Amino acid sequence: GSMPVPVVVAIHMPASFTDSYANHCHDLTGLPVREGKNLQLLVSNDVVVAPGGHHTRFRRSPTGMFQICVDKAERAHFSPSIDKLFESGADIAKNPMGIIFTGMGDDGTKGARALAKGGHPVVVQRPDTCVVDGMPMSALLSGVVSHVYDIKSLAATMRRWFAPASA
Repeated sequence: GSMPVPVVVAIHMPASFTDSYANHCHDLTGLPVREGKNLQLLVSNDVVVAPGGHHTRFRRSPTGMFQICVDKAERAHFSPSIDKLFESGADIAKNPMGIIFTGMGDDGTKGARALAKGGHPVVVQRPDTCVVDGMPMSALLSGVVSHVYDIKSLAATMRRWFAPASA
């Protein structure tokens, strides 16, 4: 499959795991999934896993392309921070979207608020289908969520959303 947008995945994992996680996702999906590097340019069809132990933010390159900025996380509660990723997306992208899956704590809620404020979709995994429902539940309770799906429906919906417009 291919997607007309770049996708950046932030998952709370130590630095030593995110590269093999990216390779595992590539093997499972056949998509070009790889661990992100500082100042990497993002193009359609890129699927980038934010490196563990760092924060990843979106920025514009000098030529106006999407780019990621990867900083060492200083004593951050969660790293990579989903809040920082979402907030930077809300700042610089025309049509960003945030998706929050299973996870512990409330990371993502602040960033989801920034996306929702800009009128952008915030999607969460249905809490009763999560291994750990803290993150999606926190976003739901804060009132910033536009769509709720179980994993199977979410996958099908994303395929529909990301399908290239037919001529």
